Amino acid sequence: MHHSVFQVLAVHPDGQMEAGTAWFSADAQAYAHSQFPHLAKDSLYALTNNHVVTGACSLFSRHVVCRRTDLPLSVCGVAADVDLAVVRLSGAAKTYLENKLREKTGLTSVPLLPMMDSDKAVMPSQYDPLAADASVVAIGHPLGSEFQTQTVGQVEGLKRVNMGASNLYVAHTATIQPGNSGGPLLYKNRVVGINSLKATGATTDNLNMAIPSRRILSYLPSILCERQQQLSAAVVNLATQLNAQSLQPQLLDSVAKQSAVVGDARAMETAYAKAMSCEDHSCGGVVHCDTKRYPTLRSFVRNYAHRPGFHSLFSKVSHLLHSGDFNKLRRMAIGKGFDAHLCAQCETSAQHDKEHLYCVSAAPGTVVHSPLLGFDYKATSELTRAALNAGRVQGGVVVSEVLPYGALSSMLKPYDIITEVHTDDGAMKLDEQGEHFKREWGLSLGLADLVDRAPLGTNVAFKICRAGVPVTVNFTHAPPLAGERPAVRHLDASEVHLNAAIQVGGVAFKVLRMSDFADPRIAATAAKYGQPDKRHMEKVIVASVDPSSAAFHNYSLMPGQVVSHVNQSAVSGGVGGGAWRDFVEKMTGDAGRGGLAMLGTECGGVDTLPVSKQEAAQLLQYLQSSACV
Repeated sequence: MHHSVFQVLAVHPDGQMEAGTAWFSADAQAYAHSQFPHLAKDSLYALTNNHVVTGACSLFSRHVVCRRTDLPLSVCGVAADVDLAVVRLSGAAKTYLENKLREKTGLTSVPLLPMMDSDKAVMPSQYDPLAADASVVAIGHPLGSEFQTQTVGQVEGLKRVNMGASNLYVAHTATIQPGNSGGPLLYKNRVVGINSLKATGATTDNLNMAIPSRRILSYLPSILCERQQQLSAAVVNLATQLNAQSLQPQLLDSVAKQSAVVGDARAMETAYAKAMSCEDHSCGGVVHCDTKRYPTLRSFVRNYAHRPGFHSLFSKVSHLLHSGDFNKLRRMAIGKGFDAHLCAQCETSAQHDKEHLYCVSAAPGTVVHSPLLGFDYKATSELTRAALNAGRVQGGVVVSEVLPYGALSSMLKPYDIITEVHTDDGAMKLDEQGEHFKREWGLSLGLADLVDRAPLGTNVAFKICRAGVPVTVNFTHAPPLAGERPAVRHLDASEVHLNAAIQVGGVAFKVLRMSDFADPRIAATAAKYGQPDKRHMEKVIVASVDPSSAAFHNYSLMPGQVVSHVNQSAVSGGVGGGAWRDFVEKMTGDAGRGGLAMLGTECGGVDTLPVSKQEAAQLLQYLQSSACV
């Protein structure tokens, strides 16, 4: 069991290191094998907390059989709202761990931990704290300890925690500390939760909380998503087209480590040949440039796929092939050549470690956003129901507000009375407080919790009384689609360009994203837009101010301030997007001719920035690019 659990080391850009815990999951492994077997056969999938991996530029694991060897991890995806992340150990690192296990323990494979339904451990009618086998065990690496610890306790029940999203956690008494985050909570040798946080205070003692396994199993298919399946198939097709099937593992490992674009294999091959043709003699007649050494994609892959740091080079080449920027790709091949674009960290490490284990971890391939219902509700009384022509209705809650976003924003109306919820748990009638009691649970749960229990991707139905008429509302409980996601969110690897900033007069501006709240100055000023009911509003913020600029010494523009006006014209498009484009267009108006831009912020700040001709030209170019969306 303890070989399934390992320590995670997260290295941040400032050099600071934080430690957490993760564990190899049998359920994640089985799902990955069923969806993308080519990629999964050379991978081990593990679960941890999102807050363990967020902000890290490198992730490493340390294991019981090799406590002083750092094995690189990549992040498959995260569900930030529920603090869940899936990480992956692959390639030479996976082989190294398997060899050490075989050498030191005789185990022929890495052991995986299975999950069980957390209801069996948290529902009062199913969990007996006085039973002989009622103990739960928390395994992890508290306080960054290199040695693994196990603590024993009992389940206390469900506790609600409001951290961006309101979620129920498994509360237990098995002691955890910082460093335990991401570790498993076991009941009868099966995982019932991921240890995530603990409550501390003068009046709180040993209250530890874990994400229920029911929620983990619900989110797993979305984190290990269709994109990875498609990418795996595309890489296999590419290897076949290039007659390089033996290099398929290296290609798969490369795209898992760093974002790459792999489309039609023949089109990529043709595009690469065109880029290397050097018909305009831009190489200056250099005989030994890489355009001549590797004139075909086949020769390029065969030469570089086995090299340490190939993932960085392949990522750049694949993006340029699909963007059609052949001139830039040709310039890469000329001069210092492709070698200069290999991952420097991998190359340096390879000089000292022949397994080539070390690598900068990529941004998460997938960010799963929790479903947004988009409405609020209140309790009812007999008088309220009578006033709404629903005097015969027993119980139910009244919709008090419908927000302009979410799965039900166009289906519900104010003053609808929701009387029943239908999910995989069955048909559940609501009382006047919006709760439903089940004997098999031994407790009551509210409307929001009943919907939250529904597995992602399943159908949910509300029975409604609307002005005395019965209505059924059906919807899918699923993460919002790309166009439905809130502006203030964590971005995945495919959305990195949406986090771009522009600089004018020494002041940098960008769209507010969830990651910006890591800056305490931004968190203090723009905190309200991080709340669930405000995240759909696209806001342009001051990201930073150059200390050498006049704006810095005027103290009128500060990081985190939300820009409301440009040249006395309001920045529009805050709901549903468009504010960023409107802001850039206004900046390229009068200011775009090398003039001035007077800015106003929501907190009352006003300042005027000089816009140079060079900055104006860059703004115009940016406005025409695909990044400004």
